[in-house]
Amino acid sequence: MIIAVCSRIKIDQILQYATLGSLIASGAAIVFGISSFFLSFSQNVEKTSSSLQVSAVKNSERSSIYSSIGNGSLALKTVKFSPLMMQLKEEVIILAKNTRPDVRHQEATILVRLKSGSKEFVTTSGSVVYLEELQDCLHFSSIPTDFWIKPMCIEGGNLVLQAERGEEKAEWLATASQDLGKRIGERFRDQETPFFVHSIREAKFWGLDLLVQHYAGIEHGQLRDKYKVIIGDSVCFVSKGDFLIWMDGQWRISPLGGSTENAPLAQVKNVSPKGIEFDVWDDLGFQLFQVKLDSAHFTKGSGSYTDQAPTMIRLRTASQVTCNLGKRRLILKEGDWLLRTSTGWRKLKTATEIEDCLLHRIQGDLLVFDKLEKLQGKTVLHAHLFDVMRTQVQLLAIPIASEKKKISGGKL
Repeated sequence: MIIAVCSRIKIDQILQYATLGSLIASGAAIVFGISSFFLSFSQNVEKTSSSLQVSAVKNSERSSIYSSIGNGSLALKTVKFSPLMMQLKEEVIILAKNTRPDVRHQEATILVRLKSGSKEFVTTSGSVVYLEELQDCLHFSSIPTDFWIKPMCIEGGNLVLQAERGEEKAEWLATASQDLGKRIGERFRDQETPFFVHSIREAKFWGLDLLVQHYAGIEHGQLRDKYKVIIGDSVCFVSKGDFLIWMDGQWRISPLGGSTENAPLAQVKNVSPKGIEFDVWDDLGFQLFQVKLDSAHFTKGSGSYTDQAPTMIRLRTASQVTCNLGKRRLILKEGDWLLRTSTGWRKLKTATEIEDCLLHRIQGDLLVFDKLEKLQGKTVLHAHLFDVMRTQVQLLAIPIASEKKKISGGKL
């Protein structure tokens, strides 16, 4: 019995030891796995960091190369030209290039001149211009030769000039401080200002249109944020960046496109209630004129707004009145527009007449009858009275006198 008990105790102890050993082995395996994971992760991080460092170095080297263009061994000024090309570099003058915004710089026209000659040559960016030597002077050639130049417009407004004669080749940058613009305007110095520029200089800038601010509907709602300028017989509502094209002797608002390329072009550079600035180009884009207009002020004649307001107003219906306006007795209803012309006040009865008034095709002081309203027991007529150019407006609120009822027989 004792032996049996002792054996059982040893078995229990063995089982306990075996269980403990298994736990220890499992723990060791887990620790080894975790250690392996962190070791692999650390190596991957080091590899990634190393890769990023190498990539950064390569990017830094590329950036250094790009930033070196134009400097040191990559500088254009270090290029050695042959005597012939050096002479050509001094000989070719870029008088002007097309700067119009409706022309891509790759297709821009360029005005070229040779210093030793008086003739000018209009070419297109990337086109070959042939040269020839006559009596020790360079001239433009009408037939192909082995001596040529090729002006090309590039980004940033600069020009690259390529030249070739036989085996000799050269290329240089024509910048504003060198050839480009060196003698710009010389070609036009003695010419009169073009009429299309003169018409903008004589234009009147009237700022925001108060009639549009108050009454423009869905069709003309886009005009609320635009400024009014009258150029000759044209009324234009414009905002910053808008383009105008000279067509049939007058300026018209037009988006950029094929229709604008062969006509003088204007763009609104800046605009505010105080004034407006235009950039104006000729059809070739070689001439750029800048025009600035201050806000105009309309000078009224004698009289005041109260002199033009309706008088002797009598209520006719819930939405109609009779009144004296000028020298006429009129019947007016809510929503009526009345224009003061040289012959007196007249109603604008059709949509066409109202649009003609809005676009200044017909002009004059304008009265808009808004509504009738009951205030403190009295009927009040509300209206807006605008001056001719609609830069000033008077809000009218005129009480209507009530008529006493006639009583027959002198009794109540």
